[in-house]
Amino acid sequence: MKSARGFVYPLMVCIASSAAACTTVGSPDSTAPSTVTTASAVVTTTTTLAPVATTTLPPGEGETDVLAPDAEDRIQAALDEALLDWPAPGLMLWVDTPEETIVATSGWADREDQIPMQSDRPFYTGSITKMFVATVVMQLVEDGRISLDDPLSRWFPEILEKPLGDQITVQHLLAHKSGIRYFGTIPEMRQALWGDGEPFDPQVIAETMIRDHSLEQTPGRLSYSNTNYLILGLLIEDVTGQPAETVIRSRILEPLGLDHTYLATYEDPVGDILPTYSDFVAMDGSGGFINQHPVLRRVDAEFAERYFRTTWMTGGMVSTAPDLITFVRALFNGRLFEDPATLDTMRVFSGNGSEAEFGLGIMRVKPSGMEFLGHFGHSSGHVAGVIYSIEHDCAIVVMANSDAQSGDDLIRLAYLGLMALEP
Repeated sequence: MKSARGFVYPLMVCIASSAAACTTVGSPDSTAPSTVTTASAVVTTTTTLAPVATTTLPPGEGETDVLAPDAEDRIQAALDEALLDWPAPGLMLWVDTPEETIVATSGWADREDQIPMQSDRPFYTGSITKMFVATVVMQLVEDGRISLDDPLSRWFPEILEKPLGDQITVQHLLAHKSGIRYFGTIPEMRQALWGDGEPFDPQVIAETMIRDHSLEQTPGRLSYSNTNYLILGLLIEDVTGQPAETVIRSRILEPLGLDHTYLATYEDPVGDILPTYSDFVAMDGSGGFINQHPVLRRVDAEFAERYFRTTWMTGGMVSTAPDLITFVRALFNGRLFEDPATLDTMRVFSGNGSEAEFGLGIMRVKPSGMEFLGHFGHSSGHVAGVIYSIEHDCAIVVMANSDAQSGDDLIRLAYLGLMALEP
């Protein structure tokens, strides 16, 4: 197939272990700043941490209960405490309901220049990208241009040479049930992601993984793999005749006014992206990790360019918290589909024993019995998550400017936002 561009707790998120090559920075500063902001009242913490200025924020949409009393103070205190144990210069947490928006930050956006964490700057979203890809695929299903039952062999007939390859469908790709291996496990592609190798074209990655590597699971069994979404990006291009990022822009970003969201390295940047940090040092010649460094290092811009050229539709989107909040509200309230049954189809979940369950391009977590839908992501130098409760019309966005955390750490950080809903 030729593309349009011509060539918690235990949780598996996006690119399993990101890395970077760069300059060493020091250990976290005990005087790192922290702030909390609400839409109804601007609050700046006055603890031993140095405060910074804040601004009033617009509230969300719809109707729900008023946030819990003193929620902003409790969330800020919890975020400050979390930073003490996190290998990251800074943390950010948004909690958005129709009545109030709480924004808490702690630590540094730029540790070298001592710039406090800034809540309005764009960041790498990692596997949150997959929600955008899945939404477009489901829109194309509604249009009758793709069927969830379409076999992968429609686009890649060579998959038929694999045992059980004839069973893989579009729905398997969306649900991480194709059994196709993650390309980041292949030494030469690991070099492209985390070493000094040249980036791989998405078409080449897909063809290589399908042609040269066996399935790692029987189709129909849950096995998270970024290769699924790289292939889905190529399917979007084949069906529409346009680059996948252009289709996402015309079908989601522009209609929703997501002016600060774009695909890294494939589209022109918007805004000044937050600096990124990593605990990674280097790789050996065979594509294996040599070691990890106890001191975070700032991610090199050239490294980031190579990394995101390769990750593409698997985790290359850049966005802001307000844009992600607008997106999940529109998605999970059905405003991006013609048929309510489309969202129902996405919300059929499977688990693998972890806190998060997987649907078609979305995740579900159920803290304290409350259902939150969304996705978490791990990319080069940032980790992020966005979850949304339909019942409470509450969106939570979390971000750390380091890739040294695990997926369960990220879920726990997002759960701090639940304090806003406590009585």
